[in-house]
Amino acid sequence: MNVTQRLKLFFRKPHNVILVVLFVLLTVLTFLPMLSIIMDTFTVHTSEVMRIRGTHVGDFTLYHWRKVLADGENSMSIFYKPLLNTFAISFATCAIGISVGGGFAWLITRTNIKFKALLSALFVIPYIMPAWTLALAWLNFFRNSLVGGVPGLFTVLTGITTPNWFAYGFFPISVVQGLHYAPFAYILIGGILKTWMPI
Repeated sequence: MNVTQRLKLFFRKPHNVILVVLFVLLTVLTFLPMLSIIMDTFTVHTSEVMRIRGTHVGDFTLYHWRKVLADGENSMSIFYKPLLNTFAISFATCAIGISVGGGFAWLITRTNIKFKALLSALFVIPYIMPAWTLALAWLNFFRNSLVGGVPGLFTVLTGITTPNWFAYGFFPISVVQGLHYAPFAYILIGGILKTWMPI
């Protein structure tokens, strides 16, 4: 059987045609733009000719990589600190999500709590909603008048001004993301508890 016959046999199956079409779309819409972006990082652009002396537009350069990875305090500000913050928020989000979701999964699968079906359905709602809705709710409830001038509902009701670390930044981002992903942990851990650890 030659190559032409193999190709004809291959394309007779609809799932193979779909696979090829999706691969072409993935290449055109994802891989080629990514390759273009990567190539741009090694290229001198019009706005950088004055900064990178002795170069012309389109020349090969490692200037961008050096600036991001090995430019001292500048690299620390634009790359390393954001990367460390991202890792810290990721770990905190996972810890909160797994703790809350796992605890709730244990409560639903291993105890005799009433209204299990209703509680389970209600617990999954935050996963259906976009994370920004939870973030907006947190901001409207806990914001202080130190940033933006308008206090949140908590301050209005209690008269207590929430500190900046509680209203904005690392802590609320971690909590909101953790609560958003807790239902996902609940679904996974609950399935494991039901399957592997029957009462």
